[in-house]
Amino acid sequence: MPTPLRRSSVEAIQKIAADKQARRAFIDAAHRFYNAQPTNRNRFDIYATALVASEFKDDALRVILSQTAETAIDLSEDDLNLIALRVSLQSELARYRDVLDSVKFGIFQAPATLRTRYDYLKAAYAAGKLRRERDAIEFFGRQFNIISDHAGTATDQEIARVHSVYQNQAAFTLKRDVELMRLLGEIDFSNCAVFFLSSTEALGHAVLDPFYFIAQNKDSFDRLIFIGPPRANYRPASRACLQIVEQYGEYYETTSDILLNLSWMSLGHHQAGRFTFVIDHYWMLLRHAVHRTRDPADSYRHNEWHLELPAYYAEVAENFAKRHGIDLDRPFVVMHVRDKGYHGIALQSYRDSAVENYREAVEYLLDRGFQVIRIGDKSMPKLDLQRTGYFETPFLSGYAYEIDPYLIAKSRFMIGCQSGPCAFARALGVPILTVNAVLHYTLLPSPMEMACFKRYFAVADGVSQELTIEQALDRGCYHFDNSFQYDEAGIRVENALPDEITAAVADMVSWLEAPDLPETDEQLRFRERVERVAQDLKARGPDLSLPIADYLGICLPGYRVSPSVSRMRAKTGADADL
Repeated sequence: MPTPLRRSSVEAIQKIAADKQARRAFIDAAHRFYNAQPTNRNRFDIYATALVASEFKDDALRVILSQTAETAIDLSEDDLNLIALRVSLQSELARYRDVLDSVKFGIFQAPATLRTRYDYLKAAYAAGKLRRERDAIEFFGRQFNIISDHAGTATDQEIARVHSVYQNQAAFTLKRDVELMRLLGEIDFSNCAVFFLSSTEALGHAVLDPFYFIAQNKDSFDRLIFIGPPRANYRPASRACLQIVEQYGEYYETTSDILLNLSWMSLGHHQAGRFTFVIDHYWMLLRHAVHRTRDPADSYRHNEWHLELPAYYAEVAENFAKRHGIDLDRPFVVMHVRDKGYHGIALQSYRDSAVENYREAVEYLLDRGFQVIRIGDKSMPKLDLQRTGYFETPFLSGYAYEIDPYLIAKSRFMIGCQSGPCAFARALGVPILTVNAVLHYTLLPSPMEMACFKRYFAVADGVSQELTIEQALDRGCYHFDNSFQYDEAGIRVENALPDEITAAVADMVSWLEAPDLPETDEQLRFRERVERVAQDLKARGPDLSLPIADYLGICLPGYRVSPSVSRMRAKTGADADL
């Protein structure tokens, strides 16, 4: 069986296996199959592929970096699937420097192998995260055969050809409409910024990527243009996001693989005639937002501008609210809890929460006259709370995806959890209480945001020791991108306790009632500590293992830690330093 087909088949079996036990059984069977003939490279390849496609990342990393793998690579002449597997696994585990090393080795061995499963694109993404723009452009070009399969580094002419190809494809996408509008005298394309979208599934990126692009570029260009997939490709929730974005620029559909894959690349800003192609992915846009906001010479400030909703959203949401007894004239709070079924991404499980822990806080709000409107989808577990004023919108008749952003925009504040729906609150400028927050460099606060953090524990020799948030900062937890990195560093997170969530809700209500409320000692110490980390990250810059992460978004104004939760944890010794 050819390598690409073999790899696809093994990945498919792993995907359809019903549960973790079934997937483990498949791995064990693959291991026995390999051990029956350990010198057979194809059998080892199947075993390695099965592991890489599984959630057993420790085992996969051990095998794919083993001496057996090295020997198989050395003996192979034209089939280097193992190198491609390394790229896939290292990319998934955010080992971006290793990705680049593996790809550069593979280019000298069998460059075409890395194209089959889009491993060059993974390498281009990794290079962007490492702020190695030229490498990113080269790998992007190799993926689409713009740069041929020769060994060695791409020439300047080849790099220029990559730019020429995507610019020509973009021009073809725009050509007919641009020329028609110019003939009709309706538009002046003298100074345009072009941005690429492809978030047909991920709600957060469908909102925040264009939001940060618009906020940072709307004053520098006469016109903003978006190029992305056909509207029919969007799932309903993301399609609703696109309708918001289309208020700020023209959206042009494309089926070009090259253009669609630009949205998660960081290739820089490149001008061609009247057009400036802004090829910044989400992480680079956030980086610009933080550094520009903190630069006194730059006029841009995060949170000085926000998106607005299309007018028809009000009619849809108000009719829905009236039908189900939601009183939009009374104060209400929108709540979203990311449960373990949300997206089902095992490596993001550290972000999951348990809705049952929120019961006490919901009742606290209901007792004080608030309505609580929980959003999400029909896969979320229901909170069995039979009280007037509590609603779970996905289970109500007539629910539509325009309803969530409207309710968030009108809410007193949102109870979020660093997951997709909270993107609406950030982009619309709505205060947020982030329950079960995790430290992460990419979190940029809403105008008023309070954090009730998850509990951090250091695990060593089977013993767990709870960490203060300050200690978690010292251990660099803000750079952890997946559950594997937590495990590798010996860090475990646990959900905030019910009484902590309730205390944080009370703190948030008090702050909203008095926006000028002075910061407490706990909040001031947290802010000072975060500022020191932010300054250190900027100073270390390219020397960081992840150079794009030379900022800490929560250093920006508007972010506070819940003082009550800090005091509660201090009593148990957890947050004694805060």
